[in-house]
Amino acid sequence: MKSPLPPVRAFRFLLTLLILSLCPVTVLLAQPVGTAASPLLANPGFEDGLTGWQANASDKGRSQASPAAARTGRFGLLVEDRSTTDGSDLFSEKIPARPGAGYELSFWGNTREGEGLGVYLVFYDDGGKRLLPPERFYRLIPAQGEGWARRVLPAIAPEKTASMAIRIHSFNQAQIVAWLDDFDLREVSAADIAPAVNRARPTWLANAEDLPAFPKPSPEKAFAGFKLLQPDGSPYRVPREDWEGARRRVTEDAAWRTWLADEKAKADAWIARHRDRAEWRAGWWHAFVDPEDGSFLEWTDAIPGEQTPTIKSRTGHDVSVTPGIMGGWVYGFRGRHIGMANTAARLWRLTGEERYADWAAAQLDFYAANYLGWSLKNGARMGGQSLEEAIWLIRLVDTARLLAGRIDEARRQSWLDNLFRPQVELLDGSFQVIHNIATWHRSAAAHVALLFSDEEMWRREIDGEFGLRAQLQRGVTSDWFWYEQSMGYNDYIVHAVHPLLVFAGLLGHRDALRDEAAIVQNLLLAPLAIRFSDNTLPNPADSTGRPRVPSIWIRDGYRVLPTAAGLAQASDVRSWDTLVDPPAAVASVARASRPLSEDRAESSADGRAEAGVWQKKPAPRGDGEAALTGKDARATSEAGETPAPQPQDDFPPVVSQRMDGSRFALLKKGPWQVFFHYGQLARSHAQAEALNWSASFDGVDVTHDPGTVGYASPLHREYFTKGLNHNVPLINGNGQEPWRPGELTVFDVDRGIMTAEQPDYRSDARARRTLRIEGERLIDEVTVALKDTDANGAALGLVLHLQGKVLLPESFAPVSSAAFAKERPAAFAHWSNVRAARFDGSAEFVMEFADGLRMQVRFATAGRFTVYQSDSPDTPRPASRAGFYIEKEERVREATFTTSLSPVR
Repeated sequence: MKSPLPPVRAFRFLLTLLILSLCPVTVLLAQPVGTAASPLLANPGFEDGLTGWQANASDKGRSQASPAAARTGRFGLLVEDRSTTDGSDLFSEKIPARPGAGYELSFWGNTREGEGLGVYLVFYDDGGKRLLPPERFYRLIPAQGEGWARRVLPAIAPEKTASMAIRIHSFNQAQIVAWLDDFDLREVSAADIAPAVNRARPTWLANAEDLPAFPKPSPEKAFAGFKLLQPDGSPYRVPREDWEGARRRVTEDAAWRTWLADEKAKADAWIARHRDRAEWRAGWWHAFVDPEDGSFLEWTDAIPGEQTPTIKSRTGHDVSVTPGIMGGWVYGFRGRHIGMANTAARLWRLTGEERYADWAAAQLDFYAANYLGWSLKNGARMGGQSLEEAIWLIRLVDTARLLAGRIDEARRQSWLDNLFRPQVELLDGSFQVIHNIATWHRSAAAHVALLFSDEEMWRREIDGEFGLRAQLQRGVTSDWFWYEQSMGYNDYIVHAVHPLLVFAGLLGHRDALRDEAAIVQNLLLAPLAIRFSDNTLPNPADSTGRPRVPSIWIRDGYRVLPTAAGLAQASDVRSWDTLVDPPAAVASVARASRPLSEDRAESSADGRAEAGVWQKKPAPRGDGEAALTGKDARATSEAGETPAPQPQDDFPPVVSQRMDGSRFALLKKGPWQVFFHYGQLARSHAQAEALNWSASFDGVDVTHDPGTVGYASPLHREYFTKGLNHNVPLINGNGQEPWRPGELTVFDVDRGIMTAEQPDYRSDARARRTLRIEGERLIDEVTVALKDTDANGAALGLVLHLQGKVLLPESFAPVSSAAFAKERPAAFAHWSNVRAARFDGSAEFVMEFADGLRMQVRFATAGRFTVYQSDSPDTPRPASRAGFYIEKEERVREATFTTSLSPVR
């Protein structure tokens, strides 16, 4: 309690202090070190206002001592943040701290409105420089509803620590009112709190630990008609590494000889020109972007600042080199360098030229010698974040495997002791949660366990609470989509686990991962069933750009997860994989299902019923070599990254389906195909996009989700993640906040209708959307309402983006960008060429789409409203599309907007 001591108690307290001051020092030293240590904070309960605390200028008075915020005593801290562009920012005075010491901060919090507030422990060196990213040690204050709750934040001070401070910060985009009180900071035993520290999670991982184990009965049987099953019935094939056959092929086949000559030339050029440097610090790839338009830069091997003063963007700009861009360049270099070491080891295995093995081993020596010397930053040493550590560890461990027979045991042990094991320990120290990066962590560490026969490590990485099995059981929904919803993350999980499936198969441990392999292959195949006819995919969450099918992993996964389409694509590719494990050899032993062209999917009226036989009935198809036919139509694209479009008979048919576990629904009827994204499963990668939809008409793109740009770009933070970028209702210019799962309340295939609700679309508003197909017409009805019936009303509106050209009537007048963005969220500043007109009751326009398609677009809502029409940002940058923002003229508590689209014949 913080109330003043009564006079008698105060006298006794002072008398006790006087007696203790006369006691021998040894008595005080006998006190146990740990949780009994003295509190370190002055004014921990804000009884003296903000004495001992300092608000940054950006706080703008949002943090105040207030009687209303008191849990005990007279005052507590009130954080009232109504802004969506910046947040509160309050720091304690710096407190002396020791490197390696443990600290425990406890406090009480009570969120009154909204969400989005964190409490952080920040560590500094003796020069006042922050040592770790701010999210390394934090606690998120949950959304309103829990009342007062005590939170505990453990931390271990990093190397070079001289002082620390508490930071209380509301997120820049968040709106929140919260009370905090009764802070207590103590030094504790680092050993005792290490397990809790290792479980620390970034703010954006809140709620990920609550994911259930999604039911996935018989994963091997899902999509069975698309898989090439092995003799034991499993889709997981044991890969081969036939070096003798590879040597024969490069000797006897002219095309393979040419390929090998090219591989050697590239390796020789890299080895001659490049070496990694210990002083280089890798940064974030998403910072390697043009600050003007968010497009990624073109990576070249010219060293910025030494060999080139600027870097070209993909849109043609010369961009000056900043520290962030330099860090992104180092990321690109180091990944390529580690990859080239792996290539050199393969060249040695193929040609016997020892210079390649010696160079590859020397790179492992370099990283082993320098790894522990690199300071820990953002959970990584050699990379910009722990994700890179995991990706690179997989390649480094495989290089060590390939060099077996060339290096002695002492050198191999040195790599384990100074590189591989420290990397595993670092990866185990973070992302103990269900997440795509955690999947990379576990997969990479499992490689080390396999290569060095470490059974304890294997059990930890595979069977631990957040081991690989848990990642796939709780991270993959019953619909076979990754819970973070981005189609790119479906691929990313395949990318993370595929190397382990190959590695385990080569080392004789295939059976240990049989179920996991089936789940991973289903992740690969599920998006095929929701594709649009141009082979683009719906694009929920925040992929950079628009994903397409087939995934490159349909082709590149053929060694362990073969499909007929993948083998057909791989048969045209010359790579290390196809050299040592030819696709023809895979096909010759596979037991294939019958061709998809003979199958049809079946769907019930509610979208839940039987999938077609392509999904569930494996059957022999005769000669496995037949799988290699039609390969000319399946050649890879010129870029070599995305396979070219394939005949639709190679894919499962697209039918209406509800995907409740993933918060998706798809309605396909007549010429329309509509994808509905009505909620999220967790905060990670969620955007303000609940109730968003995408659609095509007779294969023509009518509206799509563009994804986003590089995460470090202002366009990502200010626009592509916001409501204005999506086909959603807005309240005072804002979309959904925070994430919520929502509920699909109606899904009727026969009637062509689906409805979803978001009861907590925002803390003060609810929303409902119905999409209905009536012949050639698509009707969209959205209702948004404030929860407080006594509220004065808000600016209620609707956004719609269309992939065509609008023919506007003369009544539309230009609106300056400044006027359009005034008193609206920052996203509005990114629309250009804005024009506007007022209407009463309804407004109609004609749109011209691709392939000569013309459509009438009609907006209707009661009373007067304004239609703003603009060139809204699209991807890839600097593309744009036709954006519409419809806003009620009066501030109201509830509004319904009805939009219809129908072809003009």
